[in-house]
Amino acid sequence: MSIEVLKQIWPEWQIEGKPLGRGSYGVVYKAVRRDHGVESYAAIKVISIPSDPSEVDSLRSEGLNMDATRTYLQGIVNDFVSEIQLMESLKGIQNIVSVEDYKVVEKTEEIGWDIYIRMELLTPFNTYICDKKLTEEEVIKLGCDICTALEICGQRNIIHRDIKPENIFINDFGYFKLGDFGIARKMENLTGGLSQKGTFNYMAPEVSSSSEYDARVDTYSLGIVLYRLLNENRLPFLDTEKQLLNPNERKNAVDRRLRGEKLPAPCNASPAMTDVILRACAYDPDMRFSSATEMKQALMSVANGTYQMTTSSLNRTASVQRAPDNYDKTTSVRKVPVASNPKSVPEVSTFGSAPKKKNKMPAVIAAVLIFILFVGTGIYAVPKLIGNREGVENEEASGSTPSETVDYSNHDEEQIDSIIREAEALAAKEDCEGALAKIKSGLATYPKSEALQEKEIEYNDMLAEQIKSKTLEEAANLAESGDYVSAIALIQNAQDTNGRDVDYTNAYNSYCDSYKTETINVTDDLASKGDYINAIQKINQAVDTIGNDNIFTEKKSEYEDAYVSEVELQSNKYIEAKDFKAADEIIQSAFEKFPQNEKLHSLRSKVDGMRPVELKDLTISDSQDYDQLSGQSVVKDTVGNIYSTENLFSLDYCTNSFSFKDQSFATYYLGRVYSTMSLTLAVSYDGGDTGSCLTIYGNNDTVLYTTGTTGRQFAPALVEIDVSGLDWITFRISDNDYRDHIVWLIANPCLYK
Repeated sequence: MSIEVLKQIWPEWQIEGKPLGRGSYGVVYKAVRRDHGVESYAAIKVISIPSDPSEVDSLRSEGLNMDATRTYLQGIVNDFVSEIQLMESLKGIQNIVSVEDYKVVEKTEEIGWDIYIRMELLTPFNTYICDKKLTEEEVIKLGCDICTALEICGQRNIIHRDIKPENIFINDFGYFKLGDFGIARKMENLTGGLSQKGTFNYMAPEVSSSSEYDARVDTYSLGIVLYRLLNENRLPFLDTEKQLLNPNERKNAVDRRLRGEKLPAPCNASPAMTDVILRACAYDPDMRFSSATEMKQALMSVANGTYQMTTSSLNRTASVQRAPDNYDKTTSVRKVPVASNPKSVPEVSTFGSAPKKKNKMPAVIAAVLIFILFVGTGIYAVPKLIGNREGVENEEASGSTPSETVDYSNHDEEQIDSIIREAEALAAKEDCEGALAKIKSGLATYPKSEALQEKEIEYNDMLAEQIKSKTLEEAANLAESGDYVSAIALIQNAQDTNGRDVDYTNAYNSYCDSYKTETINVTDDLASKGDYINAIQKINQAVDTIGNDNIFTEKKSEYEDAYVSEVELQSNKYIEAKDFKAADEIIQSAFEKFPQNEKLHSLRSKVDGMRPVELKDLTISDSQDYDQLSGQSVVKDTVGNIYSTENLFSLDYCTNSFSFKDQSFATYYLGRVYSTMSLTLAVSYDGGDTGSCLTIYGNNDTVLYTTGTTGRQFAPALVEIDVSGLDWITFRISDNDYRDHIVWLIANPCLYK
């Protein structure tokens, strides 16, 4: 990337160090901005379309001409811009990478574009896990964060389609974020297909087979990511103990998964987590979680210890699938963990061995005890149930509705108190999300508990306050660094997501006022240097961010008036120098920027009115021996100068009479509308010895200019004549020797009003 180009795009940002990473389609750099002693950091990604000039040759070889190739590539660029704008619209959302700004620059010497994207600086997930192994708790946190991002996608009807570790990032606060919305997918239009590496590894079967699909493909891919993290960093069907795997083993593993073979359990996952992952990665989409929200709730339940196992997934974890003969035997076999209590270890069926006989006596004793317990509780429960039913019937008869409250048993109340204590412990650590999840899991079991309902309201409020506090703190840091645009966008997103709030409103108004003040200071400084156009552009950017304002309107009008005044001053100088082409160009450039400016319209009319008129366009009153020389391509005077025939006429005096002297002339009507006439005089041919004279007359034969009697080597003369108030003007040549043949050239004759 040209550092100079970046300086033109974002002069306040400077590249720091070597590139953070290089991919198939771009390079990522770390950038820093220093303002008033405060440093801010960002990541700048540069994508080239095409990524290599050979791709243009490839398109040309398919029959596209240069125009068609450019149109095709322009369409890809437009798709990129749409995807970038999509990510920009999600700026400020906690679990989605924020795009701050972007710029598309077309190349000048070849077909292609460079796309510059400025994003928040984050740690790539693959870098984060290089030297560490995530615990199941951390994996659950990642899953919940990405599910939150997918929930936002679901609200916007967005399917990401490329969930993989390469598109996951983490910030300094420990939040995992989802990025690269469709950027890699758009490249398939250029390269003819997606790279299998890092794509098919996590792709849902219905996507790989080009079948119809919905947002469940994203939760499937996320499930594969979680699977890998809890399976010794190996995908399904890969040997977890083998250090090096060959490409064929990896391909076979992907093929088996995409064909629908049941997945073995990830070797480091708990039974509940295994159940969640295998459900997310079910081959049949209808067997998966219906949404990211449902998957997130399941993950939170695993973390809280309240997850209810599903039968289908339990069956999967009970055995290991034997690989077909045509596959490498690389299936990962989950080892049964050694538990402290041997009775808690479930029996695992063994292929090819006979089942062991079990002692039936414990089962008989258990059945008797259960019967006695049932009879005992039944004696108490039946009357209570009858009484409850009678109460309900009495309420129905009286027209009232049954009570929504439930009297829980002492055991239930103890469980509810335990749930609340655990939630309070989490809340004390400021883990409001965990506390709320704990309460919600309790409500799933005890939906009528008023204590749990009250706690749910309390923790919802606490979480909202916590989110608000973090949002306001982050916005304050941005504003303190001078990045008011990002601070305002963050507050706007918070209001869109969480609703209006007086604290958000106050912060928003404060940052808008500061941004407005900063904008005016910057634009006034630009205007003082004569850079009115950039000043107006800065105002327009502020209007796009915070809306129009009276002071913005006044400043734009002030800068526009100053700019137009400078244009008028410069154009007048050009007119005075009779350089009407330069005057036209500067006025036209101003018109493109301010097409509705009345002063520019008046200025253009003024220039049009003062534009010179060529003498040949005027009416010729009378002439003798007049020749336009239109048939000649090159005209020279007697000293060798060449004249253009486009704005040239001549007077030719020729006589063979010896009895009198004659004159040749041409007369033009001026109509008293011109002030000055300019022209160049030269002799094209002089056949005599004594020379000739050209005289220019005005009204009443007033001599305006005369060459006097000249020889055939007359030096060309640039003449400017005052013609103000004249009705007519006449050019006349004469000769002292009537035998001579004289041709005078009048080059570039122009009249100015």
